[in-house]
Amino acid sequence: MINPEKNKVDAREHLANERTFLAWMRTSIGIMAFGFVVVKFALFVKQISMMLGKENLIHSTGYSGVVGIVLVSVGAVAVVLSFIKYK
Repeated sequence: MINPEKNKVDAREHLANERTFLAWMRTSIGIMAFGFVVVKFALFVKQISMMLGKENLIHSTGYSGVVGIVLVSVGAVAVVLSFIKYK
């Protein structure tokens, strides 16, 4: 005998898990996009200083590329972990 109440609870639980998974996916995509923005902004600032003819306008330590790569990596790990948790 099929219990419709149990099916309703199972469906609600599955949909809640799916919403959580999609929220983690949105968050990880945002983190990865921010990583790309960090790297591109560093390149933009470097080009602007070169166009102005002032190479030392911004004292850059060169960490923006590393920070961007770390952010993209953290986003990718979040995608993988959220998928594992969802399954």
